[in-house]
Amino acid sequence: MADDINIIELPADSVPDETDQLLLIGSTEEKLIYFKKLADAILNELTSKTYTSDVGTKTLIEAINSLNGNKVDKNGITLDKSTDGLIYIFINGKAVGNGVEVTGEIIEGDVVGTLDENNNILLSGNLANGTYTLKYENEDGTYTEVGTIEIGEIVAEPTNLFVVGGDGYILNGRCSSTGANRADSNGLIVSNYIDIKNGDTVYIKNATIYQSSSCYTGIKLTDSSTIGVFPNSSEYIKNYSESGGITQFTINKEDADYIRICLSISYGNEITDSDVTNAGIIITVNEPLS
Repeated sequence: MADDINIIELPADSVPDETDQLLLIGSTEEKLIYFKKLADAILNELTSKTYTSDVGTKTLIEAINSLNGNKVDKNGITLDKSTDGLIYIFINGKAVGNGVEVTGEIIEGDVVGTLDENNNILLSGNLANGTYTLKYENEDGTYTEVGTIEIGEIVAEPTNLFVVGGDGYILNGRCSSTGANRADSNGLIVSNYIDIKNGDTVYIKNATIYQSSSCYTGIKLTDSSTIGVFPNSSEYIKNYSESGGITQFTINKEDADYIRICLSISYGNEITDSDVTNAGIIITVNEPLS
Protein backbone atom coordinates (compact mmCIF):
# COMPACT_ATOMS: atom_id res chain seq x y z
CA MET A 1 0.00 0.00 0.00
CA ALA A 2 1.04 3.61 -0.58
CA ASP A 3 1.12 4.24 3.15
CA ASP A 4 3.99 1.79 3.45
CA ILE A 5 6.16 3.63 0.83
CA ASN A 6 8.96 5.95 2.06
CA ILE A 7 8.12 9.45 0.76
CA ILE A 8 11.65 10.08 -0.44
CA GLU A 9 11.34 7.05 -2.68
CA LEU A 10 8.45 8.55 -4.67
CA PRO A 11 9.21 9.66 -8.29
CA ALA A 12 10.05 13.39 -8.80
CA ASP A 13 7.98 15.68 -11.08
CA SER A 14 9.39 19.05 -12.25
CA VAL A 15 6.10 20.15 -13.92
CA PRO A 16 3.22 19.50 -11.52
CA ASP A 17 -0.25 19.04 -12.98
CA GLU A 18 -3.08 21.22 -11.72
CA THR A 19 -4.79 18.14 -10.27
CA ASP A 20 -1.70 16.91 -8.42
CA GLN A 21 -2.10 17.00 -4.65
CA LEU A 22 0.23 18.05 -1.87
CA LEU A 23 0.13 17.04 1.76
CA LEU A 24 -0.58 19.80 4.24
CA ILE A 25 -0.11 19.47 7.97
CA GLY A 26 -3.06 21.39 9.36
CA SER A 27 -3.49 22.78 12.86
CA THR A 28 -5.73 19.82 13.81
CA GLU A 29 -5.18 17.20 11.13
CA GLU A 30 -3.34 16.43 7.90
CA LYS A 31 -5.05 17.21 4.60
CA LEU A 32 -4.52 17.26 0.87
CA ILE A 33 -4.63 20.31 -1.43
CA TYR A 34 -4.55 20.50 -5.19
CA PHE A 35 -1.40 22.16 -6.64
CA LYS A 36 -3.49 24.79 -8.53
CA LYS A 37 -5.39 25.75 -5.37
CA LEU A 38 -2.11 26.17 -3.46
CA ALA A 39 -0.64 28.33 -6.25
CA ASP A 40 -3.77 30.52 -6.28
CA ALA A 41 -3.65 30.94 -2.51
CA ILE A 42 0.03 32.01 -2.58
CA LEU A 43 -0.57 34.46 -5.46
CA ASN A 44 -3.61 35.99 -3.70
CA GLU A 45 -1.53 36.48 -0.57
CA LEU A 46 1.23 38.26 -2.51
CA THR A 47 -1.07 40.52 -4.50
CA SER A 48 -3.25 41.56 -1.56
CA LYS A 49 -0.31 42.58 0.62
CA THR A 50 0.70 46.29 0.54
CA TYR A 51 4.26 47.47 -0.06
CA THR A 52 5.92 50.87 0.46
CA SER A 53 7.89 52.19 -2.53
CA ASP A 54 8.69 55.40 -4.48
CA VAL A 55 5.11 55.46 -5.76
CA GLY A 56 3.60 55.24 -2.25
CA THR A 57 2.06 52.41 -0.25
CA LYS A 58 0.28 50.16 -2.72
CA THR A 59 -0.50 46.55 -3.43
CA LEU A 60 1.73 44.80 -5.92
CA ILE A 61 -0.88 45.14 -8.68
CA GLU A 62 -1.49 48.82 -7.89
CA ALA A 63 2.26 49.56 -7.95
CA ILE A 64 2.69 47.83 -11.32
CA ASN A 65 -0.28 49.71 -12.78
CA SER A 66 1.13 53.00 -11.47
CA LEU A 67 4.52 52.38 -13.05
CA ASN A 68 2.93 51.39 -16.34
CA GLY A 69 0.79 54.51 -16.28
CA ASN A 70 3.87 56.71 -15.79
CA LYS A 71 5.64 55.45 -18.87
CA VAL A 72 5.85 58.49 -21.16
CA ASP A 73 6.70 58.84 -24.78
CA LYS A 74 8.99 61.88 -24.97
CA ASN A 75 6.84 63.23 -27.81
CA GLY A 76 3.94 63.36 -25.35
CA ILE A 77 5.59 66.14 -23.32
CA THR A 78 4.44 69.72 -23.90
CA LEU A 79 4.95 73.06 -22.17
CA ASP A 80 1.87 75.22 -21.86
CA LYS A 81 0.09 77.84 -19.75
CA SER A 82 -2.54 76.58 -17.32
CA THR A 83 -5.63 78.37 -16.05
CA ASP A 84 -3.66 79.83 -13.11
CA GLY A 85 -1.40 81.73 -15.53
CA LEU A 86 1.67 79.59 -14.81
CA ILE A 87 3.61 77.46 -17.27
CA TYR A 88 3.55 73.71 -16.63
CA ILE A 89 5.04 70.61 -18.17
CA PHE A 90 2.18 68.47 -19.48
CA ILE A 91 2.65 64.71 -19.85
CA ASN A 92 0.06 63.19 -22.14
CA GLY A 93 -2.15 66.20 -21.53
CA LYS A 94 -1.85 66.20 -17.72
CA ALA A 95 0.03 68.95 -15.83
CA VAL A 96 2.76 67.66 -13.53
CA GLY A 97 4.86 69.32 -10.83
CA ASN A 98 4.79 73.00 -9.92
CA GLY A 99 4.14 75.71 -12.47
CA VAL A 100 6.63 78.48 -13.24
CA GLU A 101 5.99 82.13 -13.91
CA VAL A 102 7.31 83.42 -17.23
CA THR A 103 7.66 87.15 -17.86
CA GLY A 104 6.78 88.19 -21.37
CA GLU A 105 3.95 87.42 -23.75
CA ILE A 106 3.14 83.72 -23.99
CA ILE A 107 1.07 82.39 -26.87
CA GLU A 108 -0.69 79.37 -25.45
CA GLY A 109 0.05 76.10 -27.15
CA ASP A 110 2.97 77.53 -29.14
CA VAL A 111 5.72 76.28 -26.82
CA VAL A 112 6.49 72.58 -26.66
CA GLY A 113 9.22 70.55 -25.05
CA THR A 114 10.76 67.15 -25.62
CA LEU A 115 12.78 65.10 -23.19
CA ASP A 116 16.07 63.75 -24.51
CA GLU A 117 18.06 60.75 -23.33
CA ASN A 118 20.04 62.95 -20.91
CA ASN A 119 16.89 64.27 -19.18
CA ASN A 120 17.23 67.67 -20.87
CA ILE A 121 13.95 69.40 -21.68
CA LEU A 122 14.32 70.89 -25.16
CA LEU A 123 11.95 73.79 -25.84
CA SER A 124 10.68 75.01 -29.18
CA GLY A 125 7.83 77.22 -30.30
CA ASN A 126 6.73 80.58 -31.64
CA LEU A 127 7.45 83.02 -28.82
CA ALA A 128 7.96 86.64 -29.73
CA ASN A 129 11.57 87.84 -29.63
CA GLY A 130 12.63 88.94 -26.17
CA THR A 131 13.89 87.76 -22.81
CA TYR A 132 11.78 85.33 -20.79
CA THR A 133 12.47 84.64 -17.12
CA LEU A 134 11.79 81.18 -15.67
CA LYS A 135 10.78 81.03 -12.01
CA TYR A 136 10.19 77.97 -9.83
CA GLU A 137 7.23 78.02 -7.44
CA ASN A 138 8.24 77.08 -3.89
CA GLU A 139 5.94 75.32 -1.43
CA ASP A 140 5.22 78.62 0.36
CA GLY A 141 3.99 80.24 -2.85
CA THR A 142 7.11 82.33 -3.45
CA TYR A 143 9.17 82.09 -6.61
CA THR A 144 12.86 81.40 -7.15
CA GLU A 145 14.36 82.61 -10.41
CA VAL A 146 16.11 79.74 -12.16
CA GLY A 147 17.25 81.37 -15.37
CA THR A 148 16.30 83.24 -18.50
CA ILE A 149 15.63 82.33 -22.10
CA GLU A 150 16.66 84.66 -24.92
CA ILE A 151 14.43 84.36 -27.99
CA GLY A 152 15.53 85.86 -31.28
CA GLU A 153 18.56 87.90 -32.22
CA ILE A 154 20.23 89.55 -29.23
CA VAL A 155 21.14 93.13 -30.10
CA ALA A 156 23.95 94.57 -28.03
CA GLU A 157 23.41 97.92 -26.36
CA PRO A 158 25.34 100.77 -28.03
CA THR A 159 28.54 101.82 -26.25
CA ASN A 160 27.95 105.15 -24.53
CA LEU A 161 31.17 107.18 -24.79
CA PHE A 162 29.90 110.10 -22.72
CA VAL A 163 31.44 110.12 -19.23
CA VAL A 164 30.33 112.54 -16.51
CA GLY A 165 33.54 113.96 -15.05
CA GLY A 166 35.70 112.41 -17.77
CA ASP A 167 38.82 113.95 -19.29
CA GLY A 168 37.85 117.29 -20.88
CA TYR A 169 34.37 117.39 -19.26
CA ILE A 170 33.16 120.87 -18.23
CA LEU A 171 30.11 121.50 -16.03
CA ASN A 172 28.29 124.84 -16.44
CA GLY A 173 30.79 125.80 -19.11
CA ARG A 174 31.57 125.95 -22.81
CA CYS A 175 34.20 125.60 -25.47
CA SER A 176 35.50 128.77 -27.17
CA SER A 177 36.18 129.26 -30.87
CA THR A 178 39.78 128.19 -30.26
CA GLY A 179 38.72 125.16 -28.21
CA ALA A 180 39.60 126.75 -24.88
CA ASN A 181 37.67 125.88 -21.69
CA ARG A 182 35.15 128.41 -20.35
CA ALA A 183 33.50 127.58 -17.00
CA ASP A 184 31.05 130.50 -17.18
CA SER A 185 27.81 129.22 -18.75
CA ASN A 186 25.12 127.78 -16.48
CA GLY A 187 23.14 124.92 -17.93
CA LEU A 188 25.78 123.99 -20.51
CA ILE A 189 28.25 121.15 -20.44
CA VAL A 190 31.16 120.10 -22.61
CA SER A 191 31.63 116.38 -23.06
CA ASN A 192 34.79 114.47 -22.33
CA TYR A 193 37.20 113.89 -25.21
CA ILE A 194 35.77 111.23 -27.53
CA ASP A 195 38.04 109.39 -29.99
CA ILE A 196 37.05 109.94 -33.62
CA LYS A 197 38.60 109.87 -37.07
CA ASN A 198 37.65 111.24 -40.42
CA GLY A 199 34.46 109.61 -41.75
CA ASP A 200 33.10 108.59 -38.33
CA THR A 201 29.45 109.34 -37.60
CA VAL A 202 28.58 110.69 -34.15
CA TYR A 203 25.14 110.12 -32.57
CA ILE A 204 23.73 112.08 -29.60
CA LYS A 205 20.60 111.42 -27.57
CA ASN A 206 18.91 113.16 -24.60
CA ALA A 207 20.78 116.44 -25.09
CA THR A 208 20.85 119.30 -27.59
CA ILE A 209 24.03 120.61 -29.18
CA TYR A 210 24.36 124.25 -28.14
CA GLN A 211 25.57 126.53 -30.95
CA SER A 212 26.12 130.24 -30.60
CA SER A 213 28.79 132.84 -31.31
CA SER A 214 30.23 132.17 -27.84
CA CYS A 215 29.94 128.40 -27.66
CA TYR A 216 31.41 125.84 -30.04
CA THR A 217 31.96 122.13 -30.36
CA GLY A 218 35.69 121.46 -30.38
CA ILE A 219 37.57 119.08 -32.65
CA LYS A 220 41.10 118.22 -31.53
CA LEU A 221 43.58 117.51 -34.31
CA THR A 222 46.52 115.13 -34.38
CA ASP A 223 48.93 118.04 -34.06
CA SER A 224 47.29 118.81 -30.63
CA SER A 225 45.65 122.02 -31.88
CA THR A 226 41.93 122.50 -31.38
CA ILE A 227 39.32 124.15 -33.56
CA GLY A 228 35.83 125.24 -32.54
CA VAL A 229 33.03 124.47 -34.97
CA PHE A 230 29.29 124.83 -35.41
CA PRO A 231 28.31 121.23 -36.29
CA ASN A 232 25.37 122.30 -38.47
CA SER A 233 27.46 124.54 -40.71
CA SER A 234 31.17 123.76 -40.39
CA GLU A 235 33.15 122.42 -43.33
CA TYR A 236 34.71 119.92 -40.89
CA ILE A 237 31.36 118.23 -40.26
CA LYS A 238 28.84 116.96 -42.81
CA ASN A 239 25.44 115.24 -42.96
CA TYR A 240 24.21 117.04 -39.85
CA SER A 241 20.62 116.18 -38.86
CA GLU A 242 18.24 116.31 -35.92
CA SER A 243 15.30 113.88 -35.96
CA GLY A 244 13.29 112.00 -33.35
CA GLY A 245 15.41 113.29 -30.49
CA ILE A 246 18.61 112.03 -32.15
CA THR A 247 21.34 114.35 -33.43
CA GLN A 248 23.93 112.97 -35.82
CA PHE A 249 26.76 114.21 -38.01
CA THR A 250 29.82 112.84 -39.80
CA ILE A 251 33.41 114.00 -39.25
CA ASN A 252 34.91 115.60 -42.37
CA LYS A 253 38.48 116.42 -41.30
CA GLU A 254 41.43 114.29 -42.35
CA ASP A 255 43.53 114.78 -39.20
CA ALA A 256 40.66 114.76 -36.67
CA ASP A 257 41.60 112.89 -33.49
CA TYR A 258 39.11 113.76 -30.74
CA ILE A 259 35.85 115.67 -30.39
CA ARG A 260 34.30 117.52 -27.45
CA ILE A 261 30.66 118.42 -27.82
CA CYS A 262 28.97 121.43 -26.19
CA LEU A 263 25.54 120.36 -24.96
CA SER A 264 22.60 122.16 -23.38
CA ILE A 265 20.76 120.60 -20.44
CA SER A 266 19.00 123.61 -18.92
CA TYR A 267 20.56 126.76 -20.37
CA GLY A 268 20.77 129.65 -17.91
CA ASN A 269 20.22 127.46 -14.84
CA GLU A 270 23.11 126.14 -12.78
CA ILE A 271 23.21 122.35 -12.94
CA THR A 272 25.02 119.57 -11.07
CA ASP A 273 26.66 116.35 -12.13
CA SER A 274 23.56 114.56 -10.79
CA ASP A 275 21.42 116.59 -13.19
CA VAL A 276 23.65 115.54 -16.06
CA THR A 277 23.55 111.88 -14.99
CA ASN A 278 19.77 111.95 -14.67
CA ALA A 279 19.47 113.44 -18.16
CA GLY A 280 20.77 110.12 -19.52
CA ILE A 281 22.99 111.60 -22.24
CA ILE A 282 24.23 109.07 -24.79
CA ILE A 283 26.99 109.69 -27.31
CA THR A 284 28.06 106.93 -29.68
CA VAL A 285 30.38 106.70 -32.68
CA ASN A 286 29.28 104.63 -35.68
CA GLU A 287 26.53 103.00 -33.55
CA PRO A 288 23.08 104.37 -34.52
CA LEU A 289 20.67 105.26 -31.73
CA SER A 290 16.91 104.87 -31.72
